[in-house]
Amino acid sequence: MPSQTPAHGPYGPPQHEATNHKQASGAVNDNSSTLLAIGAWGTANHDAIEALAAIGSLFFAVVLTGSTIGLWIVTRTAANAAKAAADALPRLERAYLFFANAESQEIVTYASCITIARYDNVLVKYSYRNHGRTPAIIKSILIGAKYLEHGFPKMSDALGGNLIADVIVGDDLTPGGDQYFNMSGKDFDNAKNGIGRVFFWGELGYEDVFGNYCTTGICSEWHFRQSRFVISNNKALNYRT
Repeated sequence: MPSQTPAHGPYGPPQHEATNHKQASGAVNDNSSTLLAIGAWGTANHDAIEALAAIGSLFFAVVLTGSTIGLWIVTRTAANAAKAAADALPRLERAYLFFANAESQEIVTYASCITIARYDNVLVKYSYRNHGRTPAIIKSILIGAKYLEHGFPKMSDALGGNLIADVIVGDDLTPGGDQYFNMSGKDFDNAKNGIGRVFFWGELGYEDVFGNYCTTGICSEWHFRQSRFVISNNKALNYRT
């Protein structure tokens, strides 16, 4: 039985290949059309695209600037905190020297006796104490005691000055000294009757372990009913640095 030759001939392309070729050509045409459309849209909207790009760049710059500022703020805050801690250390750990007490048993005795013409070498015993965490190195002591009918004493009237040797005061010591003064019987009677006052005042100059020079002052007056010295109302003489 003779073989049958296809209608398209022995060398013609199969029908399914032609179909695939047409489909591929159509896809290429579709892609080309899409690219052309995108290109046309891009050309038509060139200004808008540039504006969007500029907005994006601006947004990125803003974010970057904000991050930089935030980092600077955090770094600056940390540096300030470290500096504050370093500055606070001397204040927390330094020495704080104050007069602890002033007393006169002789004034107590004289107040209970008949007044005499004159009182010589009336003794006032005083002490001071370090309330800080590190030792104090005393460089100078000024001490005064006397009767005044009016006003307050002056620190310049106190006696003493620079010490022959430094005195180191820790927080477990309460050193002190003696101060003598003279007073007439009339002045003593006046003080007992509220005319004038018997004062004890002074100043301590000292260094702390951080090399800072500090001073503390006191001004007190004898209270006859309480039989002791009490702090006077004088902020200029009662102070510390």
